[in-house]
Amino acid sequence: MLAAIQAPIILMSQNRQDYKDRRNAEHDYEVNLKAELEIIGLHEKVDSLKEEQWNELISLQQEQLELLSQLVEDLKKNNEIPVKDFHPQRFIFLFHLPIFIPR
Repeated sequence: MLAAIQAPIILMSQNRQDYKDRRNAEHDYEVNLKAELEIIGLHEKVDSLKEEQWNELISLQQEQLELLSQLVEDLKKNNEIPVKDFHPQRFIFLFHLPIFIPR
């Protein structure tokens, strides 16, 4: 007889706990989703900043290469540097970034 009275109360308690657990899981999912979207946005901002910096760096290096070429040409014209000592093949372009390798 006691079991017959306790059974519905236990079931109602379990249903109530299931509802709370489901609600907490939904809340956790929403929080995690918002955090993931925020992280994606931050990654996009960082990638954008990196791209801007790379473009600026490439532009500056291109300008430096043009100045260096002009300097070499001026030195050649004034016979201040022997043509045989200048080796343009010693410039290696890696990801559009010139790296000078000395002998």
